[in-house]
Amino acid sequence: MDIRKGPYFADLGDFSSAGAVGINYVDRLSRNIAQVTLGSFGYQRALAAGSTAIGDGTLLTAFEGVHYNGPGMS
Repeated sequence: MDIRKGPYFADLGDFSSAGAVGINYVDRLSRNIAQVTLGSFGYQRALAAGSTAIGDGTLLTAFEGVHYNGPGMS
């Protein structure tokens, strides 16, 4: 995150706003991820994410699934 406080940044339009936030997202992973978590009350979580080069770009994919039967759940 790039946080800028105040209205004095020429690249964002001098005096046009009270501040700005720039968010940079991940576009590739250094290694693929696979994870399974189990816990109390039937808590289950599965995560898989990976990236691969395709042409001049990168394909980034991810999956997450969660199941929980804990207190307060219907």
